[in-house]
Amino acid sequence: MHKPVQIRNAVQKSHDSGFTLIEILFVLMIVSFLMATLGVTISNMLTSAREAQTIATIEKIDGLIAERQQGLERVFFRGRDFKRYVEKFHEKLLEGNPTATPPIPQLFGLSPKAVEAGARKDFFRLIFPQRFTEMVDVRTGPSPGTPGADGIPDRIQFDEVYGQGFGTIVWNGATPQQPNNHRPETESSELLYFALTRMSTYGVAPVGADAFKTQEVADTDNDGLPEFVDGWGQPLRFYRWPTRLFKPFGLFGMDSAPGTVGVDDDGTGGTDDVSDIGWPGTDDVVIPSQIRFCAGLYMSGLPRAPYMVGSPPVPIPGDYDQLNEDPDDSFGVLLFEAKRLTASGIPMLFAVSESGYHTLDTYHRPLVVSAGADGFLGLYEAYHNEDTNFNGLLDPNEDDGNASPPNDNGNGYLDIGFLGQLINEDAATGDINGNGTVDTFNNPTAAFDDITNHNRRAGGK
Repeated sequence: MHKPVQIRNAVQKSHDSGFTLIEILFVLMIVSFLMATLGVTISNMLTSAREAQTIATIEKIDGLIAERQQGLERVFFRGRDFKRYVEKFHEKLLEGNPTATPPIPQLFGLSPKAVEAGARKDFFRLIFPQRFTEMVDVRTGPSPGTPGADGIPDRIQFDEVYGQGFGTIVWNGATPQQPNNHRPETESSELLYFALTRMSTYGVAPVGADAFKTQEVADTDNDGLPEFVDGWGQPLRFYRWPTRLFKPFGLFGMDSAPGTVGVDDDGTGGTDDVSDIGWPGTDDVVIPSQIRFCAGLYMSGLPRAPYMVGSPPVPIPGDYDQLNEDPDDSFGVLLFEAKRLTASGIPMLFAVSESGYHTLDTYHRPLVVSAGADGFLGLYEAYHNEDTNFNGLLDPNEDDGNASPPNDNGNGYLDIGFLGQLINEDAATGDINGNGTVDTFNNPTAAFDDITNHNRRAGGK
């Protein structure tokens, strides 16, 4: 009599222990949500870790650069060796180079202060090269060819560590060429690593390769020359004098006129002439706020903006924009001489090649920057230089968009990556940096692109 009851109880118990389809779907939804949340959390953690690693690497490099700069100031620039270097530099200026293209004129009557400031920049360029073309390349190639330059700096090829092992030499007939694996976007980082680990400066010895972690250095293009890399394994970029961060349009300003359009800025009776540059009322007296803001995203600890009064606002008497001051030339003697001297009736200001130096009368400090997670820079690439003959002018075939030279982009302007110029895009040029929007200097999207990885040596953490 009790047996059927026992069977019914067993059936009821089995039914109560199961799950409905709705319950199963609900559990799956919860599990999926937790997995997605966990995936996002892990991804954010990895991104934060890569950003922290990148910032730590940049700060380490900045410290080494600053150490070398201080060593130059303490030991070299105050000693007899620098005086002899200034003399040799002055001799080169007096001799000129009539066989160069274009010819380099002889410069007479330069003030001693101008010669010294120029010599400082010339030496600093040698200590911190940014492109192979800035280093001597007169190497005699091995067989099977005739002697000839190969595009590889002699200082690297004759180094006891790298030596002949730098990349694979490619022969173009009888002339050796650069290694076939070399990519130009790695060049500034490769040379910075070489400078810090293989080149000594006065008062500061090279650091050992073991000073850097394995994740901070890599040979991403497999050319035999290591470069500093960020947390994503991509080469960092090094800008020695990024003056165009502060003056994207150079000394002539956005309107391409030497001074305020139609105004005699210096009171000499002319309008828009070279002598107007640097006088009150000209384009470069105060750096526009949007330019200062964009530059500040890449380089912290910038000099403050001047205090402005009136309408239109002008700096209070005695105040000025310190971004208009060259740290190597606080009195502006180089600009003064460039405006004063002429060659064949043309002011020397127009012959100053920003490929070799930078925008005159402009603040600068070495900049090391990462392209970030998406790999796009808000700056022109450090290697990008269409001024192949280094005359500072846009000449035929320098911006034709062809493969020779390989860095032509055909945008109608002379692009010089030495300057660290913020990308200025318009409807004609399109989305050059590929960040999904057309950037202008009033739209700092390009600068925001890499805000997590900007240079932090002179500012807060």
